Amino acid sequence: MAVDIRTLADLSEEDLKILKGLLDTGAATPTDLAVRLRRMTEDVEPHLKKLRTKGLVDVKERESGIEREIYRVSRSGQSLLRP
Repeated sequence: MAVDIRTLADLSEEDLKILKGLLDTGAATPTDLAVRLRRMTEDVEPHLKKLRTKGLVDVKERESGIEREIYRVSRSGQSLLRP
């Protein structure tokens, strides 16, 4: 699946680091990803939301737990990182 060049242009270096970190991690909650990337959860969450809006990550809802959203790189995100 091709990624629109405008999508790539709109991503910051931090967006790409978070996307790559999520790809390396697999599925993760915002807190799990923040710990892995040595960042604060509140710093990671806006980037995840931006990436989700652009269709680069998917979110699955858990039925229980403190953090219910599990993020995973979508096929579009994978094609961006692995052309």
